[in-house]
Amino acid sequence: MANVKYRGVVTELFNATFKIPFVKTITVTDEANQIDVSDHDTVGGYGEFLGGVKSWKAAVEMWTSRDSVTGVLETQQAALYTAYLNQTVLPIKIRPAGSGASKAEIQISCRVLKWNETHDTPGAQNISYDLAGVGAPVVTVQ
Repeated sequence: MANVKYRGVVTELFNATFKIPFVKTITVTDEANQIDVSDHDTVGGYGEFLGGVKSWKAAVEMWTSRDSVTGVLETQQAALYTAYLNQTVLPIKIRPAGSGASKAEIQISCRVLKWNETHDTPGAQNISYDLAGVGAPVVTVQ
């Protein structure tokens, strides 16, 4: 299992080519289920395992951006919530802040599986959501 934590301004999150604003943290988990293939000939009595079906997930936190008059979410944040409601597959990119050749990025199709809004402070709102991969991620450069 590989856990990679991307923090705030270091990383940008995109829905297709549109940057999702006000992302605070992204925690990516890419793991394989364990398959026990131990037998009586296992050296020293220790188990032997192979990697099984893999899964890719990301937990994201962001501040909200709402219109001060209507209270409507900023366009890209609203698109994520709509995708959650409709279970739409989104083309997501995670990359270091900024752009330019030779900067790595992760591209993956995924669904939004959880949406949580908290109102800890008057006038402030946080949103956290989970992304789940549909297929394999691709690590490439911009």
